[in-house]
Amino acid sequence: MARTHEHNHSNTGVPGLTFSWKRAIGLSRLETDISRKTGIPFTRSGRQRKIGEIVTHMFGTLFMLGLLALGVEVALHPAWIATIQSMLHKA
Repeated sequence: MARTHEHNHSNTGVPGLTFSWKRAIGLSRLETDISRKTGIPFTRSGRQRKIGEIVTHMFGTLFMLGLLALGVEVALHPAWIATIQSMLHKA
């Protein structure tokens, strides 16, 4: 026989009615305003997601800079082209 779980998730004892002291003193609104102005979320998962995006963009930027540096090196030193060609012919 299946059990039924009737949980009243209300902290006031009245179903559908909840009370938040953070909302009552305006802390939730302040956090929202700060988050919107700075672009940094207040939640842990939001901050982790934001840091992940920053790191991902950083690696992408470093990769593109590496390719650019390699291209400049090859363009400025034509001997590299001959070296790369000889490596490809050996393989």
